[in-house]
Amino acid sequence: CNNVDHRIAQQDVSLDAWMPENALGMSLPEVASCDAFVLVGSELRFEQPMLNYRVRQAARNGASVDVMHVIDSPFNFDLTSRVVDADLVANVAALAAALGVDDPLFADLAISAPVKAIAKRLKAAKRPILMLGNYAYSHPDAMTLRTLARLIERDTNVAVAYLTPGANAAGAWRAGMVPHR
Repeated sequence: CNNVDHRIAQQDVSLDAWMPENALGMSLPEVASCDAFVLVGSELRFEQPMLNYRVRQAARNGASVDVMHVIDSPFNFDLTSRVVDADLVANVAALAAALGVDDPLFADLAISAPVKAIAKRLKAAKRPILMLGNYAYSHPDAMTLRTLARLIERDTNVAVAYLTPGANAAGAWRAGMVPHR
């Protein structure tokens, strides 16, 4: 049936056809070996507890963990910085510009000092990763956030993970519970 869809909270599905099958892009044990994390629109502890455990392991071993979100939510590990601002898209675009993503859209973009510091940590890291969480997934401009993340992944050494909402979302994608697959 082409009318089955599990994405009830997702508002923007315009570019879903290119979503990767393995949205994390690596195994859970590999996550703990990353040395710089940027959590975008994520309350990781409540959304993905097993993944949260791996990020917490990495943080305890010296990895930097930065958060970009619209709310100041609690974490059970130390954060390097928080960028709490209502304009999540502008902050991710500024991060892309600070990382040197080559796109004329970023030519006149103002980049705040905290975003510059996050970019500096990502550039210095051996295994940096940017994770788009549940809020980013259900954001009205979710595909803009994903496009910015893909530009970052394309032009830098930063890996990107798309955190699926709920325990069975990855399985639902794999089983074809979306109209376009």
